[in-house]
Amino acid sequence: MKNVYKVILIIFVFLVVATFSYTIKNQQNKIAELEAELQLLETKYQIIINDPLTRDAMEAGG
Repeated sequence: MKNVYKVILIIFVFLVVATFSYTIKNQQNKIAELEAELQLLETKYQIIINDPLTRDAMEAGG
């Protein structure tokens, strides 16, 4: 009977570790997506800031 508890405990631990690993991997993927999106937005912002017409319009409040 003790062996059955050990097997159940091992399976439970395996499931917990697998769930955490899956969650961590999903979070890493989401971080990578957000970093790529941030890089794109920063590039767009730099293009806008460096455009003289846009800069003049921003300074004029429009």
